[in-house]
Amino acid sequence: MNTAARRAITLGVAVLAVVAVILAMVLAPRFFTGEPEAFYTPASAHVAEKDPVAVADLNPEAPVPDTAALTAQLDAILADTSDGTSFTAQVVDVASETVLYNRNADTSGTPASSLKVVTALAALETLGGDSQLSTSVLLDGNTLILRGGGDVLLGDGKSDPGHPKGYAGLATLAEQTAKELESRGVGEVSLWLDDSLFGDAHNNAAWDKSLFTSNNIGEVYPIAHYAGRAGQSTDTAYQSDAAEQVRKVFAQKLGASVQVNEGGRGSHEGGEQIAEVKSAPAAPDHQAHASGLRQLHRRNHGAARGHQAGHGPGTGRSSGSGGGQRTRRRGGGSGRYQRPGRAGQDLALRADRSAARGGHQPQA
Repeated sequence: MNTAARRAITLGVAVLAVVAVILAMVLAPRFFTGEPEAFYTPASAHVAEKDPVAVADLNPEAPVPDTAALTAQLDAILADTSDGTSFTAQVVDVASETVLYNRNADTSGTPASSLKVVTALAALETLGGDSQLSTSVLLDGNTLILRGGGDVLLGDGKSDPGHPKGYAGLATLAEQTAKELESRGVGEVSLWLDDSLFGDAHNNAAWDKSLFTSNNIGEVYPIAHYAGRAGQSTDTAYQSDAAEQVRKVFAQKLGASVQVNEGGRGSHEGGEQIAEVKSAPAAPDHQAHASGLRQLHRRNHGAARGHQAGHGPGTGRSSGSGGGQRTRRRGGGSGRYQRPGRAGQDLALRADRSAARGGHQPQA
């Protein structure tokens, strides 16, 4: 066998060896990586479910926390920070009205998220839990008026009674409108936006601009979708003009049936209502909600309030610890904690951050 033939045979064997290694790595990679063989559960196999996590019953015989021990631990947790953030807090044994901890509780400040409790109570007392906010469409000649009635949780799709965001849907409103226009022989309209319910101001001039640039809050309009955000997720940005965005979405939905031209904006008198969608009820079980809020208000009455100074709405945060006691977090806004204590007692901890410097804006 000559040299050329031997070289050809050697090359062919080498190529076959490389191909074999590649096939082996694809078909049996764990032979080369040393990883254990994967375990697959057959579809017919039953995988045991984890036991549900439950909160243990509270111990009615547990003692009231030692004031000195509680103070030492909370002082360490609520110490002023290097960025100028300071805290005000008060811990009260509600049954005996004994103050167990007090840190600058008489210091005033601008209410933050804890103000939502009072706002909710006022809304339930004034409007009632069955009240719904209306988004309506009126027809005045060839002018179609889209009127905001306070619902800022509109959805872009069809109304979804199973979710507060999108309970009233713009697609449903457009379908109702198109059907009524068709019955009247109207094929072209100018769409007017009436977002005058809250007046001309869309924010408070005292709110720090960083609250807007940090996507902490958005401007206030009486008509918006997804709470003024671009989408349903709270990770999406607030829109610069939430009411105008609703008009655009509604026009796009309605445009599939009729010619929609842009009209004016502002208060519009007159017109006949031809379509409407309503928000979710404020509180279906409003009697229970109102009763609970009243109890919370009475418990907090006369006690010090923790405040978030210098912030716009909804930016406050709560923190605190039960001084070594096992606690369970309840609610939001100003934090409330319940300790394992005697029957009829609970431990209320209100600890809200207050910024010593007006420029400090924590993300909500």
